[in-house]
Amino acid sequence: MHNSKIEFANIDKFKTNLTFSISLFSCSLQYIFNCYELLTTAFQNSSFVILSRIPILDHENDKVTIQKVTLDDKEFTWPAYFFGQCLMDFISTKAEVIYRWQTPSEQVLFQGKIISFQGMLLKPK
Repeated sequence: MHNSKIEFANIDKFKTNLTFSISLFSCSLQYIFNCYELLTTAFQNSSFVILSRIPILDHENDKVTIQKVTLDDKEFTWPAYFFGQCLMDFISTKAEVIYRWQTPSEQVLFQGKIISFQGMLLKPK
């Protein structure tokens, strides 16, 4: 594109009164401590919000887990959300789900059940 330019904003800029065409959370929402607060800001400041590669359970409540990874004989851990129906309830009060998809190439085992990650295109109300 002629004179096209992509800019990335840090979180401090995101929480200002700037507006964005699209806010994209790709395989990140589940690692953010105050993700509902951040989503609220995204809905207020963006024309569209894309959630990509997030785990959504059939359960009612979100589950906070500890993700463990071993790399070069070192173990690393961090908290990770598995979202429940409460995420969808929250979204329904703030945005319209334009499109929702499964990502079967992104799967994890959670409590003995395979969970496929999902994505959504959302239009804030």
